[in-house]
Amino acid sequence: ILYHYTLPDNEINDWLVEQTLASAGVPPDLFDADAMNAAIMIATALRSTGGDASAEALIAAMEGMSFEGPKGTIFIRPEDHVAIQDMYIATLLNIDDPEFRYFEYVATNRPDVPCLLPEELQDRCGDLPIGSLSGD
Repeated sequence: ILYHYTLPDNEINDWLVEQTLASAGVPPDLFDADAMNAAIMIATALRSTGGDASAEALIAAMEGMSFEGPKGTIFIRPEDHVAIQDMYIATLLNIDDPEFRYFEYVATNRPDVPCLLPEELQDRCGDLPIGSLSGD
């Protein structure tokens, strides 16, 4: 699972859950967590560039960046700009909990994602394993 509000155990996720419940009456979903990750990443990059919002400055700041978000530590891989993040293994307990507590946490996994750049850009992949979106 990419995200369920009950799975990450960190202060940022706790804050997101508290704020989303207070403002929307429901817990955050994957899109809330990803939006918060994007906002944290942009704010971190802008602090790093001293406010320079040019594409060149932001790319340089974000390549290789690590930051803490509601899903845990996010690493922006410099070769292909993929956000490497934890995935959660959980057991489905029910589908009708009134507080949406459907899962029991089992483990956290950080997958080794192959570089999926198109062939003409694969020289950027360096030593990363090459993958394909087509499955070939």
